[in-house]
Amino acid sequence: MNVVVLDGIEIPYTVDYRNVKYMRLEIRPDGTLLVVMPKKSTYNPKDFIMDKKDWILKKFREIKSYKELSSNGNENKVLLFGKFYDLEITRGKYSVELKDGRITVSIPDKRNPYTYLKKWLKEELKKMLKHHLNKYSALMKVNFNRFYIKTHKSKWGSCSAKGNLNFNLKLVALPEDLIEYVVIHELTHLIERKHNKIFWKEVSKYCPDYSVKERELSKYWFVIGSNKVWSEILGIS
Repeated sequence: MNVVVLDGIEIPYTVDYRNVKYMRLEIRPDGTLLVVMPKKSTYNPKDFIMDKKDWILKKFREIKSYKELSSNGNENKVLLFGKFYDLEITRGKYSVELKDGRITVSIPDKRNPYTYLKKWLKEELKKMLKHHLNKYSALMKVNFNRFYIKTHKSKWGSCSAKGNLNFNLKLVALPEDLIEYVVIHELTHLIERKHNKIFWKEVSKYCPDYSVKERELSKYWFVIGSNKVWSEILGIS
């Protein structure tokens, strides 16, 4: 891992040479910088970073503010559907209950409570996804095969060539309007595979403010990444 200093701020970065035409920058979920370079490029990656200094600093300041949302007492709470809930773990017959701003997980013996919490969150997300998938597949006149909930490391969802939809478990942490947007986004891939003008025009029919939603998704990605409860949940295989 390399480090560059911009206005006194140390920013870790890695360089990846790929089969691409143009150089680009990506902010990874862990808050590090990725510099993507064409394989045959002779341009110094560090010079490219310095050229994009203002953009990088702006993004890192945003990330810092996003991470702060998960602090101030929220780091040990459950982020569910855009709200933070206190987490209580008790021993007894298995149950998970949301009541009075608190999620209580009751588990037998000394089993991992986060295993049961993860299972419950998956069921809650499944119910919401079914609702929005049924609604928008009918509106958009598209048919999907099956949908799955997984723990993707770098994306909210995906659509396979066979018409199967995959959704990230992290979606259950988002406000419902963002979950709804991700459903629209993935269903649109059944119409147009690429993120081109046709794709975004189709998305805009059902979500005119999709660009705002994309920014919100970026924010929540870092909020979830800074949350201790979610780190425990995602650490379970």
